[in-house]
Order: sequence, then C-alpha cells, then structure tokens
Amino acid sequence: MRDTTLTRLIASLAAALVVALAAPATASTAAVSGVAPITSMLNSLNVKPERNAGYSRGSFDDWHSQGNGCDTRDVIIISEARGGSRRGCDVTGATWWSYLDGVGTRNASTFDIDHTVALGEAWGSGANAWTRVRRDAYANDLGYRDSLIAVSASSNRSKGERDPAEWMPPRAAAGCRLVQAWVAVKWRWRLSIDSREEAALARTLASCPRLLVPLPSRAR
Repeated sequence: MRDTTLTRLIASLAAALVVALAAPATASTAAVSGVAPITSMLNSLNVKPERNAGYSRGSFDDWHSQGNGCDTRDVIIISEARGGSRRGCDVTGATWWSYLDGVGTRNASTFDIDHTVALGEAWGSGANAWTRVRRDAYANDLGYRDSLIAVSASSNRSKGERDPAEWMPPRAAAGCRLVQAWVAVKWRWRLSIDSREEAALARTLASCPRLLVPLPSRAR
C-alpha cells in the first residue's frame, strides 16, 4: 500500500513537471532571466536630476588617433563593415547597417558615429565633474562595443542629446538593444539617471526577451 501511494505521488509530480516545462515562458519571465544583469545595473545607478549647465561640444575631444593613421571613427567603421576589403584606414566594397532605423549603406561617409549616451547627456549625468582626460576617454571609448556605434546620419541627429524617456528608435525592434546599451554605458562610466529616464528604461527592459549587448566592465 505504501509503495502504491509513493508511486502515485512520483507520477503526479512528474506530470506536473512535464506541464511546467511545456508551458511557454511569458514575456516577463523571459525578461527576468534574460536581462537580469542589465536590470541589476539599472537598479544600482544613482537617480538624481541632471545638471546640464556649462555644457558645450568643446567640453569633450574629437576623435583621437588610434595609431597607423586611423582615428576612433575609422576604427568603428572598420569594425562594423560587412564584407569588403581594407586598405589602411579605408574599407571598400563593404556595407554598413544602422540598427536604430534599419538603414543600410555602401558609403560609410553617409553614416555618423553615435555615442550611445550622448556627450551632452553624459555631461549632465556626472561628466561635468570629471577631469578633461576622463571626458576625452569617454568620447573615444573603444573598450566597450556599444559605447560608439555607426548609424545613419538621420537617426543620429534625430536622437541628438535625448535619453530614452525623450526618444526611442524609429525601428521598434531596436528599442531593447538601445536601452540595454544605454544602461551598460551609464554603469560602465558610473553616470547617474534621472527619474523619468529610470522609468522609461525599466519599462522597456521589462519587455525585452533576451540580452542583446555584451556585459561591460568598469571604465578606468
């Protein structure tokens, strides 16, 4: 009798496990497991109002030389080229794709290099207190893949200095990558977020089924 009861209990538990495994994950469940590291980074950021006074583009350097005659822009263009061939700092016969709006090009000169977290946004989120050397390192950050991205000029200029509470990509599928990269860059550089920005980031992250960006290390 005792063996029969145990057998039935085991069978019942096995059946329940099969049902649980077969059930499709909800978007929220997938998001919790897939983007948990980015969510944890978001939750660790300081939340406070931006301080934008005193910002000018000249507060940060332009592209730095990266050796062999190439500057930061050249490095990004080379790294994001699809196909083609390279000669020095030039790539020919390649294509580039702007994830923000889905625009492609065979002419890299038509693309901008976008700071995922724009320089003005960085300034108001803590860079105003940095040394000039650190601001220039931020503007030329090649240590994290999603700090600097080649995108169409139109999407870069539409985004401008705005954060995800104020602007989201015209290509809906790009939203998850943008907010994940945004949080990663802010965490990497210990930048703050404001309350509206925090709400927008959390809202979008909750709808993201998987991690789309590499996890960052802290900038030195």
